[in-house]
Amino acid sequence: MGPGMTTDTSYAREVDRQRDVVATTALGTAVAVLVAALAVGASAAPHAVAVETARPALGIAGHVTEMAAPAPTPWTGPSVVRQRTTPDRYTRPPTQPYRTFTVAATGDLLIHTPVRTRAALPGGGFDFAPQLAAAAADIAAADLAVCHLEVPLDPDGPYSSYPRFNAPAELAAGIATTGWDACSTASNHSADQGFDGVVQTLAALDAAAVAHEGMYRSEDEWRGLRLLDVDGIAVGLISATYGLNGLPAPGGHEWSVLRIDPTVILDRARSLRAAGAEVVIASLHWGAEYVHTPTTSQREVAAAVLGDGAVDAIIGHHAHVVQPVEWIAGRPVVYGLGNFLSGQRPTERRDGAVVTLEFSDSRTGWRVVAVHAQPTWVDDRYHVVLADPDAAGVLAASAQRTLGYLGVPLSPPPGPPDVHEPPPPPPRPHYERG
Repeated sequence: MGPGMTTDTSYAREVDRQRDVVATTALGTAVAVLVAALAVGASAAPHAVAVETARPALGIAGHVTEMAAPAPTPWTGPSVVRQRTTPDRYTRPPTQPYRTFTVAATGDLLIHTPVRTRAALPGGGFDFAPQLAAAAADIAAADLAVCHLEVPLDPDGPYSSYPRFNAPAELAAGIATTGWDACSTASNHSADQGFDGVVQTLAALDAAAVAHEGMYRSEDEWRGLRLLDVDGIAVGLISATYGLNGLPAPGGHEWSVLRIDPTVILDRARSLRAAGAEVVIASLHWGAEYVHTPTTSQREVAAAVLGDGAVDAIIGHHAHVVQPVEWIAGRPVVYGLGNFLSGQRPTERRDGAVVTLEFSDSRTGWRVVAVHAQPTWVDDRYHVVLADPDAAGVLAASAQRTLGYLGVPLSPPPGPPDVHEPPPPPPRPHYERG
């Protein structure tokens, strides 16, 4: 509960008090009018009293309940009752209740050879779910969970690691089992296996019922928009990368992988809004590898994208180490989430996090009202495990690093009133003589 917020009970008491004030004042006015009329006498010209009768609907603690005001007694005198329009901040149609939802985002899925070897099954094939299982509860708990798939997928192989990745298509099933609903796919490795790699990757995700954005099999798919239905809330997803490691666009098709350009990203965001998106999230593959501090380019792109207002949050990838969370125009940019699962062994490249954004529908539109972080660590078995700053040993050290680089606390800066704050009491009734 934020500053200045009241509970349902205290606000209800305030509503009752305001009603008493209205009733007492109205009674006093009526008596005064009657006394004045008797004093003047029947021959005196009557004076009309115009009483404003509009009463705002009252919302209590994050939801709106329409309160029916008693019907006013019609005035029979010569003047007309003037009514004031109820301010918008006091009203909200009952079909538009205040809503919230959460989005969980994670770092790079970068399948090096030892990660793939760990997932290999004795009888053939691969199962990545056990390596991801420790974080499954945190991921599945979100209303929308988005992974970052940095490598192409292939059902047959041969498989490969850096510098040109080719990972087993069974990773898509592991993604679905762990609880991710969608994956951003635009990365500097999107072109590693050419256009066939794009087609096979998206086919594997489709087969696992995991939505995807950032790579495209056709120009029509590129023109299309990724809208996700999150419990009735339309969320738009954009995924773009800074480049393709010097490789040509897959198949020579520039539309096959979305590249970072603030103008293009904002045009896409506005198209998503026009198509019905209430919230738009951009996943950007950017920055300098192994550097915790965002680059000048990252900051410039973030300022351009978030400052416009068409995009509500940015989730960043590529650095392979954790980068900070900052706020631009009241909107969060998570510059980098590190590696979620990879074969990189330097200590800080094994740090990652499940970062959860809590969105709420306020009077001024959707905004992020809280950011939560669950640190993760890739252990010596190439399994993702949860890290805890209050634990001991490497897990405590990892969590402390991750939370430190993210910049905890992650609270948003002061902004519009919290969505759960009840509206102020209605104004006192105003009386005028006609």
